[in-house]
Amino acid sequence: MNLDEKLDAWQLIQRNEFKQACLKADEDYATTNSVLHLRNKIYALLHLKAYSEVILLTKKIIEIRNGETESDFIYQGIGYWLLDEKLKAVEVWSSATKTKYTDAAGGVGLQVLLYFASVVLKKGELKIAVTKALKKLLKFKTAINWPGPLGSYLLDELTEDDLVSRVSAMDILKERQMCQAYFAIAIKELEKGDQKKYLKRLEGCISFGSLASLEPMYYMAKGEIGM
Repeated sequence: MNLDEKLDAWQLIQRNEFKQACLKADEDYATTNSVLHLRNKIYALLHLKAYSEVILLTKKIIEIRNGETESDFIYQGIGYWLLDEKLKAVEVWSSATKTKYTDAAGGVGLQVLLYFASVVLKKGELKIAVTKALKKLLKFKTAINWPGPLGSYLLDELTEDDLVSRVSAMDILKERQMCQAYFAIAIKELEKGDQKKYLKRLEGCISFGSLASLEPMYYMAKGEIGM
């Protein structure tokens, strides 16, 4: 048995062995029936830019788990967005607003993606709906949890410095949260019409370390800057 055979899909992803990670994820899923392995495969597929496969796999997971988890819809929408099927992405994201399992702030991260879409697509009605949804979510106690501050920032209730100050000091969380924070900051630059600063912030979004690649916004940023 060689070293790679002892590694799981996530470990292979960390070694940038994405094709091998896909094979290992399939193998482990066949053995265990745990969708955790399929969700790890999604990361490998995103790194491979196999967006059509991301869509098919997330559909399979959603069917298996009866659409209970918001993140499966988020990644499916990313697949569509990065295939330039942006309206379909919005449709998928919008369908995920009442899933059983969301982020720790009750689904603020999903609304950030929809806010982003409203700015890119210049959809005023969508932006109004997202703003309303964020205001509602931010009234709940869960809004103190990350990524709640992203919503407050997009609604101009926090400054950029305030937002960054809310990021965890723990390394294991900091990389991921800084990625998300910079994505939200990039949205605001785009909203102001500053394309140069928008792209610069997106470059920052993917610069915080390997753990940032656990965040959907990492792949959105890479797609927007053509990486």
